[in-house]
Amino acid sequence: MIFTKSLAYLNGKEEWGVKIFYDRQMLSQQISENDKTLLALKAGATGKSTGLAYFSRKKFSEALEEQVERSSDGYAQDSHNRLTACAEASCLLQNQAKEAAGRQEEMVLNGAYLIEKEKVVSFRAELEKLGQQYGPSGFYYEFTGPWPAYNFAVGAGEEPLEDE
Repeated sequence: MIFTKSLAYLNGKEEWGVKIFYDRQMLSQQISENDKTLLALKAGATGKSTGLAYFSRKKFSEALEEQVERSSDGYAQDSHNRLTACAEASCLLQNQAKEAAGRQEEMVLNGAYLIEKEKVVSFRAELEKLGQQYGPSGFYYEFTGPWPAYNFAVGAGEEPLEDE
């Protein structure tokens, strides 16, 4: 019964993968040049004694690193939310290390999306919009598939996907 229900749920749908990578240096540069708080910290270091300038630079570096983390997490979450809205279901997978992914950039999201076949075009359009919005900040989107829907199939002993 579970197997039949799972097949019915997956009928007409495909699994697609999206990996989001970002260039930390590019994002850092953009933030350091545009964030008002960071610009004020940078300006505050000018003209100070060597010791005070050191602490001001250290405070700037820490605030920049915090803002980079916050921004990368926020951009990834926004991307996932928007892609999930275009899909029947989604799940987050383990991010891969740079070496495993074969990229220089850091992976910030690894997601699987179950999409109705006739909605793949609109999903790709949303992905394109995300690339245009976050690409200038150093974000790259890798779209793969279709894959067998193994992240969305119900196995033995698991709860059915939908209520009867």
